[in-house]
Amino acid sequence: AILSSKQQNDTDISAIQLTVDHVASNPEEQKMVKSRGGFISSSGGIERVNGVLAVTRSIGDANLSPVLSRDPHVVAMTRSEMKDLCGPNLKDSDIPCFVVLASDGLWDVMSNQEAVDLVVEVVEKYDTDHGISWDNGGAFQEAAERLTQEAYMRGSTDNIG
Repeated sequence: AILSSKQQNDTDISAIQLTVDHVASNPEEQKMVKSRGGFISSSGGIERVNGVLAVTRSIGDANLSPVLSRDPHVVAMTRSEMKDLCGPNLKDSDIPCFVVLASDGLWDVMSNQEAVDLVVEVVEKYDTDHGISWDNGGAFQEAAERLTQEAYMRGSTDNIG
């Protein structure tokens, strides 16, 4: 998950990473898998747990459960801390602070900043005359659909739709 942030006197909206990717290519996650008796191998250029799974934490995949973790990575913030990260109070014309929550199918093919930039592009060009109001998700629903399409066009077929 990422949070958009626009700091005072900054024209760009940047991405702040809120979560850690629990993937087999992460050295800390590799240590955890190996300490549980598993191994990491590469398949198709992607590091995988026991040659099968690219993620190292799962509530499914019963056959791999002895070497995987079910412990989540938790980020807790107060409302004030979240507002500080989002940036100063917005003018009506500014894009509101937003979160992009997605699975590895998106993050495997798109950087945090690319995701924020795409959402900003959609929101800036959003036209309420084509049927979806802000109240029904509007520009952010359209941005979510565009993120999915972009991940697919970049070759991802893993958990994007």
